[in-house]
Amino acid sequence: MEPNATRHPAFDAATTYAARGWASYPLAPNAKVPLRGSHGLLDATTDPDVLTRLFAQPGLNVGIRTGSVSKLVVVDIDCHLGGPNGFEALDGLAQLDLQLPTGDPDCGSAMVATPSGGLHFYYALPEGVKLKNSASVLAPGIDVRAEGGYVVAPPSQTPAGSYQWKQYPHRLMAAPQWLLESCKIEIPAQRHQYRPMRATEEMPPTVAEMIKDRLERIEHAPRGQRNHTLNREAFYLAQFVGRGFGVDELDAMLLGAAAKLDMPHREVRRTIDNALGKGLRRSFP
Repeated sequence: MEPNATRHPAFDAATTYAARGWASYPLAPNAKVPLRGSHGLLDATTDPDVLTRLFAQPGLNVGIRTGSVSKLVVVDIDCHLGGPNGFEALDGLAQLDLQLPTGDPDCGSAMVATPSGGLHFYYALPEGVKLKNSASVLAPGIDVRAEGGYVVAPPSQTPAGSYQWKQYPHRLMAAPQWLLESCKIEIPAQRHQYRPMRATEEMPPTVAEMIKDRLERIEHAPRGQRNHTLNREAFYLAQFVGRGFGVDELDAMLLGAAAKLDMPHREVRRTIDNALGKGLRRSFP
């Protein structure tokens, strides 16, 4: 069932998304950024009681966390004025037999029209598959939101307009195989074997704020210092594993932050592996 519009439409939408297993969290009114004072992506949940608290304020927008948390990958077709036209790039991919299937209302891709005239294609991720975020890597104007990412979802509004469902199928179809192969997170053969640390307690607010600050340092690292910054912050954050998040969650957050850097994915993967391996051995000998 498509989300209903009521006095608190974002809350209604969030609870509907939760029923599908999609973790969501509040965004600021009329904006695409997290609500001030929140923990952003770290707040994403499917827990109805937590959603009730998070969306108590009327007029909020809603973000859906992508990747393995929600078993969801979203392809974003952009057509911003002055930028690349993702729809033209999409036609180019189709000529190579790389298409984004839409299915039908019973089993298909969920599709959202964005205020800028773009389109979001939602697909289900197979169990155990992790995909990386990317911006104009598949083709100019085509972004992918997966591990450590999020999308603005209906009924969110911005000054440019509202996000609206064009198709909201009963069952979400799986992502096409070519997309999975193009965006799969590659794990080196000699990757460090971490102790499978899981979250053992609720994340303290101070830890959440610290994580947010450290991830922002990675995202804004100047050219020439990006690898060093990623290594330093990953090593530092490893000591907090178990305080409300596990190694998998930390790995996803680091990948999401590093996706905004102009670094080869293999280099990012290697740097994170080395830093977490050393950091975890120090914290959990």
